[in-house]
Amino acid sequence: APRDETQHLPLALAQVAATSSSTLPAAKAYFAAEQHIGNGRFSAAIDALRDAVRQDSGFALAYYRMSHAAELIGDDAGARDAAAAAVRSGQRLDDHYRRLLAAAAAREDGDVVGAERAYTRLTLDYPTDADAWFGLGESLFHLNRLRGRPASEARDAFIRVVELDPRHVEALVHLARIEAVRGNSAEFERRLTQAREYTTDDLVARLALHVREFNGVDRQRLQRAGAVHGGTGAREILAAVDPEDTQRFATELLTPDVPG
Repeated sequence: APRDETQHLPLALAQVAATSSSTLPAAKAYFAAEQHIGNGRFSAAIDALRDAVRQDSGFALAYYRMSHAAELIGDDAGARDAAAAAVRSGQRLDDHYRRLLAAAAAREDGDVVGAERAYTRLTLDYPTDADAWFGLGESLFHLNRLRGRPASEARDAFIRVVELDPRHVEALVHLARIEAVRGNSAEFERRLTQAREYTTDDLVARLALHVREFNGVDRQRLQRAGAVHGGTGAREILAAVDPEDTQRFATELLTPDVPG
């Protein structure tokens, strides 16, 4: 059978979204956005989610996913704003999902201690919630450096995500990066191979840019350049450890017709 070229929808979120939106057009826009995210079209997903909240200003999960899509294109301000809007509009949701939105807002604000505490409590109360485990992993992976601790502390959380949802491509890509940093080449190859089983190389490469964190470089331009021109592959991006590789990768991806 041909490989499924799209990342599957987060099922628990999809079920809550279907029941928490007050209008059918808003729900349709939300599910269109999820398809865009699964195909690596993050900007298109943001546009669809903006349409969803225009149709239904209280659609908290649309803001929540908008925050995530904005983060994936490197729009940190947009991610923070959408996460805060999700918290403000979460009255229709139960305590579980209101807490999930609050944890995400803390993470987007860079509050690693608050985010870790909130997500840890969620994983204790809802141990099968893959989104809570993923949020915990994201917090530790991207924010641990602010307190001088390694990103590899996120490994157990991402492993738990994959145990709950073997097709969670974003968790697999994060795990590949962690194994590269740990120097475990066999596990690095295994996680990267798993990710490629469930989605396209293009999406893996776009997620690799998010996971590699090109500090000081416009990731949105990098993603556009990588999508249009090819450039450095996901394997090289995820495997790089030396800081100077960041500039080398940026030079390769920012071609002359893409302003650097």
